[in-house]
This record gives sequence, structure tokens and C-alpha cells, in this order.
Amino acid sequence: MRRNPNGLRLKLAASQPQYLRGAANIKFIVAAVVALGLVLGLGVWPRVQASKIAEPAAENIVDALPTVTYVLAKRGDSKANLALPASLHPLQETTIYSRTTGYVKRVAVEIGAKVKQGDLLAEVDAPEADREIEQIKANQRQIQSKLDLAQQTAERFRKLAKENAVSQQEVEEKNGATKVLQADLGANTAQIKRLQQLKAYQQVLAPFSGTIVARNIDVGAMIIAGSSTNSIWLFKLAQTDTLRVTVSVPQSHMRLIKEGSEGELLIPEMPDKKFSCKVARSAGAFDAATRTMLVELEVANREGTLAPGMYGQVKFHLVNDKPNLVVPIASVLIRGDGAQVVAVGDNDQLQVRKVKLGRDLGKAMEVLEGLSEKDKVVINPRDNATDGLKVTAVMAKEEPPKDKKPDEKVKPVAASDKR
Repeated sequence: MRRNPNGLRLKLAASQPQYLRGAANIKFIVAAVVALGLVLGLGVWPRVQASKIAEPAAENIVDALPTVTYVLAKRGDSKANLALPASLHPLQETTIYSRTTGYVKRVAVEIGAKVKQGDLLAEVDAPEADREIEQIKANQRQIQSKLDLAQQTAERFRKLAKENAVSQQEVEEKNGATKVLQADLGANTAQIKRLQQLKAYQQVLAPFSGTIVARNIDVGAMIIAGSSTNSIWLFKLAQTDTLRVTVSVPQSHMRLIKEGSEGELLIPEMPDKKFSCKVARSAGAFDAATRTMLVELEVANREGTLAPGMYGQVKFHLVNDKPNLVVPIASVLIRGDGAQVVAVGDNDQLQVRKVKLGRDLGKAMEVLEGLSEKDKVVINPRDNATDGLKVTAVMAKEEPPKDKKPDEKVKPVAASDKR
């Protein structure tokens, strides 16, 4: 007999009673069943629970609708301020030339001088004009003498014709000679008046009241009559009691600015002063390059505070009786077929609408066509938004005014602060 431990155990097991061996087998089977149940429970139960939780979540995902935020389309502010760059010009401005050729004899004014209409500005010395006038007057006396003789001769021939001493042809010749001399005398008289008028132009006078803004001559300078390229201009005169203010008004605001509209002229170097001005006229046509129209205003300048050539700014206080609809700029879609917005219609269904846009106001955009007041306009719509898509619409909260500060809590005052 081998002393094998296994053999020993077999021999011992074989030597155990029959009822003990049966009870051991039953315990083993029960333990195996329990272990198998635990394995199955630990593996299957979590999956069952997870499936029960996932089924309602899946149903909610299927049934959920996309959520959109909207605002109501509303009219813009009826009052608005429009500030435009402006340039100042004289109401009248002219360059003065001489009408007489000669030398400058006297200069009566300097730049900055205030003159009235008819005041003397300069004198021109033209002795040749005086000699020419004397010559023309001498010719006039000669013509007058010939005319007197011709008239006497014609009168004698008319008397002789009555006695048939001369022919009628000779009478008509003497009358014709008289008429020729009368015409020469008239031409000579007109020539004298022309020269006398030129002599009067030797005194250069102011054509209107204003300010001498430039001077281009000195005493002794040779000047030529006229305003050709060879002529030298004498003075530049500007009327500054009233100034013209020119601004370029954009097309979008032109209908709100009419003749008689008032504005405020602001000069950067005079921040504490505002000058009232009024629209006097407009060009009547838009510049094709800038889409603006030139508008002129007039501003009083009796004290001479303003000067021609200044740069400033004109502020208009506009009132629009019927302002356009305004929507957030984030709600506008630009597609191949034009501008569009997405609105929330009946039954919370989307409507893609084609609109006509107006002015760009920065954070907002004017809508001229395609929307009605109080329409629900979606903010930041998706590019794939389509008509009829059902959504959950939520109205956006209005932002508080920037100038309104949040309510501050009242801080209790300490006893040490009460002094």
C-alpha cells in the first residue's frame, strides 16, 4: 500500500458512511447555484437598470424641439441727431481786376480792412487815356464843323430845287452827306463816353460791402486791363457778415433736411459756443460718387467771430414722423437671393422672409419692407432655418439702459461716522 496522500484521502473517503457523502454533494450544488446567480445578477442587473433610465431620455430627445430666442420688431426712435462735417465760405467773394491799363498810383486799403460798397480801394494812373480823350474830342469838333456846312449846303439846294435851278438828284446827294456826318458825330460821341468811363475806372471801387482778404499790388506796379492770364488781379473781397456753411448730406437723411431746417454749427476751437444756422438751399442733385447732396446753410457773423475757410461740424436735430422698423443686426441673414430674417409665426413655426434693408445703425438695422410691427424676429438664426419648422420660442430679455446704474444696497452708517 502506497503512502500517497491522494490515495489516502480516497481510502478515507471510501471508508466514510453513505449519508455523509450525499449531504456534501447537495451543499456543493447549492453553492454552485448561488455563485452562478451572483455572477448573472452582477452582470445583467446594471444593464437592465441602465436600459430603464435610457428609454425615457431617448423619448425626450426625440420629442424635444429646437429653442429660438426672438425680439419684437419695433419702430426706431423718431428723434435723432445727425452730425456732418462742414466748411465755412463767404456769402459773396470776388477777385477785383483793373478796367484801365496803367500804373498803380495809390493803394487805399490793406488786408483785413472792412469796406463798404463804393469805397475807394486803389487809383490807377493812365495818362494815355487822357491824351486819347483829347484826340477824340478834336475829331468831334472837326466832324461838327463839316456837319454844319453840309446842313447849310443841303438847305440851299432844297431852295434851288424849288426854282428848278438844280436837279432833285443833287438835293438828295447833299442830304445824304449830311446824314453821314451826323452818324460820324454820333460814333465819335460814343467813343468819348467810352473813354470817359475807362477814365472813371482809374479809381477802383468796392463792388459790395465786405472784407479785403487778399492784396496783390503795390504802388508803381504795371497793370493791364481785363482778367486774362496776363492780367494781375488787385484785391480779393469777401462778404463775411453772413457766412455760407456747406455740408454733404447722405441720401438716407435727405428727406428729413429741408429748406428752413435749423442746425447747430460747432467749431473745435470754440467748444463752449454753438452757432445757430439755417438751411438756405441745396444742390438739387446727388453726387454719383459719394451719394450725397451739397446743402448750404447760412450763419450770422456780424461780430466776426467766424472766418471763411474754417472747418466745423453741423448737428441737425431730426424728427421722423414715421420711423422705420428696427431689428438687431444679428437677426439679418445675407444669402444669395438677398437679405432675409427668420420670424416666428403661428403655432411657433418659422417663417423665412425676404426683407429690404435701410440704414445700418451699428447694433441694429432698419427694415423698409418685409416685416410688420411686433413681428417675432429670431436672433442669430441658423443658416439652415426653413419655413414651417416647429420650434420653442423664447422672448429675449431687454437690456437695461447703459446710463442706469444697478440699485446699490444702503450701507449702514457706523456710530464713528456720525460726526
